[in-house]
Amino acid sequence: MADNTTELEVLDQIVDVLGGQSGQYETVVPTLQQIRDLLGGGGGGGGYNPSLSVGRADALTGADSTAQWATRESTGSCATTVRSVQGATEVQDGELVPVHIAGIASTDAQGGELDAIEWPTQTLRAAGSVADELTSDELVTRVGVVDLGTLTWVVASTSKPHRFLATFNNAKNNGDNTSTRMSNASCAAYETVTAKQAYDGSVDKSIGLSFYNNNQHILISDSAYSDAADFKAAMSGVLLFYQLATPTTTPISPTLPMTYRVEQGGSESIIVPAGEISAAPVLTIAEGESAAELVMDALACIATPDGPVATANHAVGTYLTMQGKLYKVTRAIASGETIASGTNVTATTVMAELLALAN
Repeated sequence: MADNTTELEVLDQIVDVLGGQSGQYETVVPTLQQIRDLLGGGGGGGGYNPSLSVGRADALTGADSTAQWATRESTGSCATTVRSVQGATEVQDGELVPVHIAGIASTDAQGGELDAIEWPTQTLRAAGSVADELTSDELVTRVGVVDLGTLTWVVASTSKPHRFLATFNNAKNNGDNTSTRMSNASCAAYETVTAKQAYDGSVDKSIGLSFYNNNQHILISDSAYSDAADFKAAMSGVLLFYQLATPTTTPISPTLPMTYRVEQGGSESIIVPAGEISAAPVLTIAEGESAAELVMDALACIATPDGPVATANHAVGTYLTMQGKLYKVTRAIASGETIASGTNVTATTVMAELLALAN
């Protein structure tokens, strides 16, 4: 609509859409203004009612849903928006595999290419209950990674030849040495345990994190080794994902595209860069509404949906929508009563009711 369109021309268009004739706006202007005010509008269009914003993204999408997937079947035909992508970690060739994602692609019901959103490759990790998170405008990194072979290892105690210790001050301190398991960490080669269990050797092939004397240490129990140099060599390439002491936030500009089309019976898959393997990420998705759902939403803005069996009481002279049509109540309806056109309601239109009020 052009910026120089006058208010009367706008009202002419509204009247035309509602089934009237151009020039009838004089009779319906007061009623339209009452409706505008009732629905939360005001002079200059300053009001905002989310349930009535049919043209806005927040009115066209459903509630957010969160699930872990790399590929899934599309259950509807609509636009889908990614709210966030969270990292995950899987063990695949005895190795930790994070999420490597460069977008999402969709297919139609016949398996043909439908749509895609593409991003610079993102690596998103998880460790226990924490995970990296990607949104359209920022990357929050909560998980660090270290190659255990790069650390300086010593035998923890001469009386405990199979326990190894390395100073490490980057992880979040989650509690005391005795009872706190190194839960927010992942290592393919070792089970995460408390520092005490790793030091005592009560759990072989285990890793723990200790905090004492203002220092942080990684402790590993491994009965296969007794020499620190041999152990260090064996740790080359063995990765530990861990919760960072301080997360970092990296702004993304320009923002990433996050909305793509889907078709019922088709599929959606994350785009994995060539030569990479990826864990399945945790995605928070808002699915757009179908055309039928949009119609029902629009009708719900006019009157309460109900029927064919009433779920609420309706007084004479009030309105309801049923199966995509507008009805005026002609006889009081009690909850549980059948709603039937010609019996207790009569079919009508918005235009008919506006003209009746104006006259």
